[in-house]
Amino acid sequence: MVAKASGNFQAKYYDRKYNVRVEPVNNLPYFVVVFEDTAPDELRTMENYSFTFSMLGLFFGFLVLQLLGIFIVSSKRSFFKKQSFDSTWVGPKRSCQKEYTLAAIMNCIIIVL
Repeated sequence: MVAKASGNFQAKYYDRKYNVRVEPVNNLPYFVVVFEDTAPDELRTMENYSFTFSMLGLFFGFLVLQLLGIFIVSSKRSFFKKQSFDSTWVGPKRSCQKEYTLAAIMNCIIIVL
């Protein structure tokens, strides 16, 4: 850094090994430092997938709780005697079975494409 030259080296940061690249910024007293994790790609991929799936699971649980809340608060047998909120639109209807089947088929076609 005193010579203001670029360089490569290995370092340990928070008990993990990294390849480090240091580049000086022209006409400024600063450096750009890039850390590259030396952990295997499979480990990083597994960590990313596990985090993503856990967040999706939490989000799905949150949506289920919201839907459950809508059904509890707006059900016809509710303890709120004078309610004007109609919740029949929330759940599926038997009369719309053909539309649901067609929508599922079209969604599968879109996913394949």
